[in-house]
Amino acid sequence: MATTCNFDEPKTIRKDKETSLCLHLDSIPELEAQLREFLGRESREIIQGALHYVDSTMIIGKKVPTLASKPFTKLENPEEHNPVRVHVPAGSLILWTGRTPHTNEHPGAPNRMARPCEYNVQVSSVDELLMALHTIGVAVWPNVITEPERRKAIDGVIDDLRRAAPPGTPVHQLYPPGGISCMITKCYGLGNTHNAWKRRLTPVVKSIFAYYFGHDDLTLSADAFSWIPPRNAGETDPRRFCQFISWAPWGAMNYKEVSKKLKALRAGRSMCHDPLRLRSGGGPGHMSNPKKGNRGHWTTLYDAILPEHEHALGLREATRKRSAEEPASPANKRACSGM
Repeated sequence: MATTCNFDEPKTIRKDKETSLCLHLDSIPELEAQLREFLGRESREIIQGALHYVDSTMIIGKKVPTLASKPFTKLENPEEHNPVRVHVPAGSLILWTGRTPHTNEHPGAPNRMARPCEYNVQVSSVDELLMALHTIGVAVWPNVITEPERRKAIDGVIDDLRRAAPPGTPVHQLYPPGGISCMITKCYGLGNTHNAWKRRLTPVVKSIFAYYFGHDDLTLSADAFSWIPPRNAGETDPRRFCQFISWAPWGAMNYKEVSKKLKALRAGRSMCHDPLRLRSGGGPGHMSNPKKGNRGHWTTLYDAILPEHEHALGLREATRKRSAEEPASPANKRACSGM
């Protein structure tokens, strides 16, 4: 008979450490070309976003002149990119390009290379956003959500973490295995819960992307979120919490990517930020998670997938029809599986 393993309060306080996520670039040149071909102009790039629910910082480097040749390109000499610390107020959306070096920052372990940001990155219009992204590669759009929305999102993520964590885990010890050092939560289905989708589908965020691209029919990926729990019991705000969100025009995506994204979602897999192509972020579990039945085991959540989730990932009647009309080749059968 299985034994329920409750949480044991650690005997020592977890030490703050700099994030293990290095300063890096994250883009796919082929997808940038697809976007330009669809839009018919050079002035737009695939951009990444993060909606922050508590006051935070990000480390941003000087925008590079050309895209990296592969996704997640680690910058070997980060100090050469003049990294600065960008403040992101609670309720703000930070956006950056594929040519912008970036990484997270732990609130208790500041990046030792970064200096204060000397320029104003706050924007409040699409024209200001375009200028900021073109010139410096980063922009912060404040007051994207209200205080009740911010509070509801925090309560929602804590509810999800409690469902996945060992029974009895206090809020200030909700550290999912596998996401502690990089402060990014990808596993245990936590990025695919109904609460995660509510954050991802925040209407104001989508409208900012729509105005930026000049298109309102958009698609995204089921990206992860960044999380550090409160330091002490009884505190209501986490030390870090942001949801990564990246929309792009649906028409710029190869329709075969839709089935791949849906298949990954149904399997409980996580995704990277790329809205136009599935790039897996990992499986539903993590190798550092104790085995089921052992103390400290985290459970993987499988919330029901709703039509609005499928639509956001790109499912349209047009993709259903086009898939049905494709020749029944082995390659196409693989591409259309899960539709």
